[in-house]
Amino acid sequence: MNRAFVSENDGWGFCQAKRESCIFADEKGLCCLAYCRLYGEEPPKASDEPSRPQQV
Repeated sequence: MNRAFVSENDGWGFCQAKRESCIFADEKGLCCLAYCRLYGEEPPKASDEPSRPQQV
């Protein structure tokens, strides 16, 4: 997508890892997701232990 005609605050960021525009990249270029489905990455394996609620 040509970014010349899009507003600066259009919700899209620039992914530093993949070097292209992405809706999930923050203002620092970091992805907010655990893996990238666009590039065929596999989701992280679920742990064997169930998650415990945090004590407050």
